[in-house]
Amino acid sequence: MSNNRSGNSKIKKVVWILSLLGIAGLIFFKLSSSPSVPLPKMASEAERNDGDDSLNHLSRPITIDRVEEGTVQRDSQFLRSLKKGPAIKTLQRAVQEIEEFLGQGEFDEEGFAIIPPSVQARVIAALIPLGVNEKNIKITERLRVSAEQPYKVTRYEVSVNNAQPIQTFVLAVTQAVTASKAEVVRSEISNDEKKVDVVVSYQQSPLLEISLIQDSRFKYAGVKMAVIIDDFGLHSEELSKRFLNLPFPITAAIIPGKSEVKFLADYAIQQGKDILIHLPMEPKNYPFQDPGPGVILVHHSKKEIETNLQRALKSIPKAVGFNNHMGSRATEDPEVMHHVLKTIKELDKFFIDSQTTPHSVVLAVAKTLNCPTNVSAGFIDDVDEVRQIEAKLVQYAAMAKKNGSVIFIGHIRKRTLETLTRMIPQLQAEGMQIVSVSSLVKYF
Repeated sequence: MSNNRSGNSKIKKVVWILSLLGIAGLIFFKLSSSPSVPLPKMASEAERNDGDDSLNHLSRPITIDRVEEGTVQRDSQFLRSLKKGPAIKTLQRAVQEIEEFLGQGEFDEEGFAIIPPSVQARVIAALIPLGVNEKNIKITERLRVSAEQPYKVTRYEVSVNNAQPIQTFVLAVTQAVTASKAEVVRSEISNDEKKVDVVVSYQQSPLLEISLIQDSRFKYAGVKMAVIIDDFGLHSEELSKRFLNLPFPITAAIIPGKSEVKFLADYAIQQGKDILIHLPMEPKNYPFQDPGPGVILVHHSKKEIETNLQRALKSIPKAVGFNNHMGSRATEDPEVMHHVLKTIKELDKFFIDSQTTPHSVVLAVAKTLNCPTNVSAGFIDDVDEVRQIEAKLVQYAAMAKKNGSVIFIGHIRKRTLETLTRMIPQLQAEGMQIVSVSSLVKYF
């Protein structure tokens, strides 16, 4: 057996698989839409000391042969092969993939009874939408010898968001367990109601213990952050794919009309990422700075604007909305933006203002048209240096905490990728919810 880091690595890889395949939301939806599952009665600490023997029907341990911390480190070959394979789109297939990674069946390689990996996969998947990730989960295992057969008890210690009632997490776990044909046999709540211990039985043996602990370190509890990455279509396929492979939501802004558009759009969808049309719009120094083909110019007629927007959407039909590429002059022009936003609303899309000018009229015009929109707080990598990018990310996190949410934009650059890869999981561990920009659109 390896140490605790092996167990945490195991959880990290499972969460990574679920995120990579884009099925966490699907699983949670399936669980949430299932028939209502009543919460098991929670025993208080006083009740637990009162001789409750409600677990007598289970295979009770008679001796403890040994206690082993951590779990077996799995071969990463399967994980590597996932990167090359197609997206997993169904719950059944997802659970199968997780089982292949964690090990199949109800017994481990030593012949001990274990909680099936499918149960673990569902529990983890149910907790992900509530802001839990691998940094919040500690896993241990211990061997027990019962009157019938030896078995291993898997224990999760899960730090959860202290801004939500702990019963929310208990309900999510209960629904996941029930959908897995296992059973929550007991939930014990602490006197301060900040910790719940859940015991899960499978085939009459208590094989899984889950401790849900509210953690005051969740400084960004209930706070949302959306990351837009601009300029897909202008950079190498290899670097573009590395952004799309990030294990958290980003929104990919793709420039229409480029030869790589179809591949990038399909790959982004495969990785569970939302797509924006990165719409070329006239900057103040046009034509010295040219946004490219299909640009919206301030002298364009209503018909020309409509045609350019429809052509862009035909190029990227799976886009959920638009944001502006350049556009410091166009987004200051009320008449131009009226035609742009009116057409976008008619296309049933939304517009995100990239804020390339402090004098943008996008939000004001959008309100008059009831066009769904929102505004980016700015660019994270105006200065392509790691320390500057880190400072901007800290700034936007503080802004999100103050306002409840934030949208910011980055570009396809190696230093941006490295900083997001390192710092976003840290923010998630503190409760920050990383979301697609579509979930932060304002409707008037």
